Amino acid sequence: MLNINRNIGLILLLVFGLVSCNNDPKVEPDMAKEDVFLTLDFVSAFNNASIDYNQNEFITSSKDTIIPQKFKFIFSNLRFVKADNTEISFPDRYGYISYDEGNTTMILPEVPEGSYKAIKFYLGLDSAINVSDPSIWPAKHPLNPLYNSMHWGWNTGYIFITHEGQFLNNGVKDNYTFHIATLAFRTEIEIPLTYIHNNGNLDIIQIKADLAKYFDGVHAYSLKTEIPASHSNIAQAPYINKLRANIQQMFSAKQN
Repeated sequence: MLNINRNIGLILLLVFGLVSCNNDPKVEPDMAKEDVFLTLDFVSAFNNASIDYNQNEFITSSKDTIIPQKFKFIFSNLRFVKADNTEISFPDRYGYISYDEGNTTMILPEVPEGSYKAIKFYLGLDSAINVSDPSIWPAKHPLNPLYNSMHWGWNTGYIFITHEGQFLNNGVKDNYTFHIATLAFRTEIEIPLTYIHNNGNLDIIQIKADLAKYFDGVHAYSLKTEIPASHSNIAQAPYINKLRANIQQMFSAKQN
């Protein structure tokens, strides 16, 4: 009798073990999502000339001779606009682009198949993220301040756009520094784009920033006759808003 009970017990254990194994959730990798992605490739130029930061001299439409040294920005709320005006958004994706450091690529999941006519994003962050604890972001996250050097320790929030360099002021090299920040100066960018995506394609979108338009996109901006530096003091809004209007015109995009 003891042997019979023991055998029944062993059989039950085996049955329950098999049931447990069969009920384990199966994790199947989604190969389409892992292997198919969209690359955003950011490049910069001055008109059609490539930029070697801290080396090249350029002349603006206001006849300023400039040597760009830094141009970088943080962006958020990235959206792709389809031909029918619906938007494919990436609400939890943030970008940090630094041309002088060579940090110029962003990888995104594959977008739905179809035709697209524009890319939109904000240069800057919304109020909640902008004033959040910057130490929460992991290493090399676009919002990690040790990675981007775009967070003001002495002020609340991030610098959204940094452009620094030198210019000739009466024949003598002087510095220009523009740090555009605060919610008042967050800037929406919309870039026309002709883009057709077919499922499974590894697409590359090139986004070009033309630094010539930074000083002449809508308003001709002279470093000698207007302010050559700003840290986004609200009193400097007329100058900052001139630059923001120019920045909105400086980007173009194409499918490679």
